[in-house]
Amino acid sequence: MAANDPPRSTETIPEPPIDVWARRLRETMAAFIAGVVVLSFVVMTGLAFFYTDNNETFTRAKDLLLFINSVLGVVIGFYFNKVSTEGRAESAENTARTASANAQQAVEERAEATAQATQATAQATQATQVATQAEQARQEATQQAAQAQQQADEAVSLLGDVSASAQAVLSQPRPAGGVLGAGGVEPE
Repeated sequence: MAANDPPRSTETIPEPPIDVWARRLRETMAAFIAGVVVLSFVVMTGLAFFYTDNNETFTRAKDLLLFINSVLGVVIGFYFNKVSTEGRAESAENTARTASANAQQAVEERAEATAQATQATAQATQATQVATQAEQARQEATQQAAQAQQQADEAVSLLGDVSASAQAVLSQPRPAGGVLGAGGVEPE
């Protein structure tokens, strides 16, 4: 089905009502009539052999056989043709119904598969977005960790400088009492 084709109807085709009893009655009646005609033909043929000694009765039996023979051909032709074609027609109808049901089921399955594919595509897109966001969060966390490490290194360096300065101050000799820079004389 091409993309430009119109959507098909999802309605099911209702099955025609099949009157089984009426069909069986028709077949039985046709078989009965065919049997009567065949039996009449056989009886008339048998009687024709018994009347072979009289020319006039043989001619009448022959004329009746000619009439019954044509009726026999019509009846047998109709009956056997009907029986063989009805079975094939019913088989074709059943095949058509089955094919129609299979086609409708295939259309429904195709629609369901399309919906599932669309849903899977949407989920894949969403998963890709989540993965992208996670990657961005990881990169930001890595940058923040690098900045924190740099700040910690600066703090350690500053602490080392302060420590060295404090150590230098603490290691100096203590000035003598009095004024600073007075040469070590204490006021009295």
